[in-house]
Amino acid sequence: MRGLEWKIKEVESLKEDIRNHKVVGLVGMEDLPSKQLQEMRNRLRGKVKIKMRKNNLIRRSLEGFDGIEEMSKNISGQTALIFSDMDIFKLFKLLESSKSKAPLKPGDRTPKDVVVKKGSTQFKPGPIVGELQRSGIPSGIEGGKVVIREDKVVLREGEAVSPKLSEVLNLLEVYPKEIGLDLKTIFGDERIFDRLDLTIDLEEYEENLLDAVKNAYNLAFNVAYPSPEILPNLIGKAVQDARNLAFNANIYEKGTMDLLIGKAYSQMIFLATKILGVGRDALDEDTMNLLN
Repeated sequence: MRGLEWKIKEVESLKEDIRNHKVVGLVGMEDLPSKQLQEMRNRLRGKVKIKMRKNNLIRRSLEGFDGIEEMSKNISGQTALIFSDMDIFKLFKLLESSKSKAPLKPGDRTPKDVVVKKGSTQFKPGPIVGELQRSGIPSGIEGGKVVIREDKVVLREGEAVSPKLSEVLNLLEVYPKEIGLDLKTIFGDERIFDRLDLTIDLEEYEENLLDAVKNAYNLAFNVAYPSPEILPNLIGKAVQDARNLAFNANIYEKGTMDLLIGKAYSQMIFLATKILGVGRDALDEDTMNLLN
């Protein structure tokens, strides 16, 4: 009975967290050592609340919440609930950045291609050269150091690592795995997002958005679409066009008189210069003073 009462209280506590937060998510915690988990908790403190409970209690806690209850189908393995009030995209980026590198253990399948880069290593000449070569890594000795002669793909995505290659990768400090809170699904902004929905480059997205705004503005301006954002510049363009038209048509009005007088003055100077080429006696004294 005590066990049942405890479970009821735990489920109600989780439901209270769901009601009190804008964002609720499910994360996987496979292969996450307790030390890394504690470090992650410290980094996320004040931003993300993490609650690890048995899967059946998590399922019970999601019941009765429209939209959120559907996340239950993603509960498997070691699962935890996370709660936050952050923007979901920023939260996802925070979770990803909080992960740490980890070595591949023998038998592990690599989540991506594993490439050993060419260059000098920290090792002095010795048996390590043979170990590298037996693992398919072209190596040699230069300047008293073991060097890798060229980039080499030693594992393709999904392949299992052998004990010997695992040892070599650890010696080279090549850590292909990332351990941390692996987001499965999340509820926010009144809908459920899967991991792939959130895997976007925010900087690229912002640049694309700015380009779209700029292109929309240019289109609206060029077709003279009278929106509130465009009107000030459209009015300014209309004023400038009207002023240019009045100037070119020699229409005498307040906005163009200064331009027309300047134009007449320039034309007078140009004409006087041409006449001066014929003979200085053709110009009166006042005009000559202007030219001088």
